[in-house]
Amino acid sequence: MNMAITICLLICIFLLMFMVPVLTFMGLSSALGANSSEMRVLVAFFMIAGIVVFLASMGVFALMQKEDCGKVQSMTKIVNNAGLALLIQVATLVLVWLIPALRGVITNLLPPDTDTNISDALAYGYFGGFAGAFSTLIGASFSGMCD
Repeated sequence: MNMAITICLLICIFLLMFMVPVLTFMGLSSALGANSSEMRVLVAFFMIAGIVVFLASMGVFALMQKEDCGKVQSMTKIVNNAGLALLIQVATLVLVWLIPALRGVITNLLPPDTDTNISDALAYGYFGGFAGAFSTLIGASFSGMCD
């Protein structure tokens, strides 16, 4: 596959997975009048992030397989690799949620009077973006193997 296309897809997935927490914590929580640490906002965030990463990964992996093999050979392989990407993404976000020191890597760089919704969105977005890019690389390498 063309390296430029692969890099563009990685950048797009990174930006997409960075924007999911920003839109959830700053948009949804503000609309609900809730704080980013409330359980209903976190559940919505994990559900939205899971759906987005699974569907985006399926599309990227199908494109990779079509480019490398000439056609989409196995949707089962694509769905399995998208499931792997979902697992990597959710595991990363759960670790960031359970270990506040990971969020602190990003939130400590911000001014102390920053709104918690903004600081949490940036922290989850940072790790979510890199998990999305990593899971895309792993799944694309498996999806690109022709039968």
